[in-house]
Amino acid sequence: MAATAAFLASRPRHAVEPTDPLLSLDVEQALSTAKVLGGQGRACASLPYFRRAVELVPGRWELRRDYAAALLDAVSEARPSLRVAQSVTRSSWERGAMTREALAQLDLAERLAPTPTAGAQVIALRGMGIANWGLSWNGLVEYGRAGELAPGWTELHGHGADLARIMREPQSAAR
Repeated sequence: MAATAAFLASRPRHAVEPTDPLLSLDVEQALSTAKVLGGQGRACASLPYFRRAVELVPGRWELRRDYAAALLDAVSEARPSLRVAQSVTRSSWERGAMTREALAQLDLAERLAPTPTAGAQVIALRGMGIANWGLSWNGLVEYGRAGELAPGWTELHGHGADLARIMREPQSAAR
């Protein structure tokens, strides 16, 4: 009993919480790390760094757009395991939550976008994600909205035209 009392008396009164190394990063450090990880195909690993950048500067539309893109990439990220690729995320529930968060970030980025072209970038990213999930008509509508905001963006119109062609001729998607 005396040993327990001595041990308890010797412990610091205020437990020291381990510090999160992300808290020491500024926005540029967090963003740089996130982009490096994303460029290596490690979208899931980039998420805490994008999240940190968004926490530091919540009003930058492009940070929210990039965070949403990383979330969308992370949903489909897979690693080879034995003979098959396995999802990096643990469950379909987790992937659903990431998708909802990506859509929420895209909504915020669209509201914060300073120009029509910036807004079109966000809407086009949403359209691509929606089309990739198999909701082709909804994706096409988003591409159309983006095209109205940025009529001179030829690459965007090409993506929309490709999606429309695949919808008309599904066998052309295999090419």
